Amino acid sequence: MLRLLALPLLAFVQFAHAAPDSTAAMNDADRMRETMHNRTSDVLKQADALSTSPEFINELEKESSRIIERSDALPKTAFPVLPEPDPAQLSRARAEIGKLLDQAEQHDVPIDTNNDSGPQFYVFVSFSMPDITLRRLMNQARHIGAPLVLRGLVENDMNKTRIKVGKLLDADKKGNTSIDGGLSIDPTLYERFGVSVVPAFVLTDAPVQACRQDGCPTPDFVRLAGDVTLEYALESIAREVPAMRDDAQGLLANMKGEIP
Repeated sequence: MLRLLALPLLAFVQFAHAAPDSTAAMNDADRMRETMHNRTSDVLKQADALSTSPEFINELEKESSRIIERSDALPKTAFPVLPEPDPAQLSRARAEIGKLLDQAEQHDVPIDTNNDSGPQFYVFVSFSMPDITLRRLMNQARHIGAPLVLRGLVENDMNKTRIKVGKLLDADKKGNTSIDGGLSIDPTLYERFGVSVVPAFVLTDAPVQACRQDGCPTPDFVRLAGDVTLEYALESIAREVPAMRDDAQGLLANMKGEIP
């Protein structure tokens, strides 16, 4: 009986002895945490004081100056220098443009009235259009002396443009062709008449004057766009635009009088 009572008593003594050890460990942890907090605060205060001290700012400025000096000594990146245009190439390009425009003028068929007065008709096209469409429009336009107007060169290349024109006109090696028609290159006409899609047709009440220093004068005009014949375009203008009716009907009479 005495042995049975002794065991619980021993367990109580051991538990009672362990309680003071746990309390001491918790106290040690609190003291350590407070110590770390105080040290962190001290470090932050020192860093704050250092960042505003004149000595630190002076050293920082000196180091920045040394870095800039070293960067100036580094090799500079070389940017490409565009070559000066060759005067001979420019001269040849001007001559080629002149030949192309002369060729277009040689194939113009004048209308019955003087081109310096009266209504004018322009057909706006692009080399991106099928050749068969360009030839059809050229054949129709020649009856009223209307030129086909291009915005620019083929891929900005004079030689490619000359080849394309020769192919379009079925020209032989000497430039001779049996196809009548006029071609002109004038980007200002696209701007003056607001042409953004082709084919497009423009009828003016007067000839277009050359551009001046103060701008490019634009006469009264009517514009129509779509893959249609010249006859259909003129008939639509005569029907829908009373102010241009007489001019459109006059050109229609010229066209119907020449087309068999």
